[in-house]
Amino acid sequence: MAVAAAVASARLLARLLPEVEDSSTNAGGVMAVSFRRKVLYTAVSLLVFLVAGELPLYGVQNYYGGGEHDPRYWMNAMSASLRPTVMALGLVPLLYSEMVVHLCMALKIIGVHDDRLPDHRRRL
Repeated sequence: MAVAAAVASARLLARLLPEVEDSSTNAGGVMAVSFRRKVLYTAVSLLVFLVAGELPLYGVQNYYGGGEHDPRYWMNAMSASLRPTVMALGLVPLLYSEMVVHLCMALKIIGVHDDRLPDHRRRL
């Protein structure tokens, strides 16, 4: 009984999700990326994150013990860091700001102009 209800609710939620185009076709001039290149990009990005997570920033005061006395407490909690590193104070704020911009675009708080769309070209 519970399984049938879960399947019914999943089907209801599936109607709300958008359709996704098949990426195996070369639609829109999208170039296929080889597996070797994907592995290389993944390895390089993991190396950057590993180095940036361990490279300390000197001259930034470190508040051991955290709590309410640390001005970066919530940022440290979100990035799971205890010390000021390049990752925590350099890359993570960029990633958070990008997430906020994408959220605002998805909620249509801000708009994006795209010259490839005919409707956008007519508005100018």
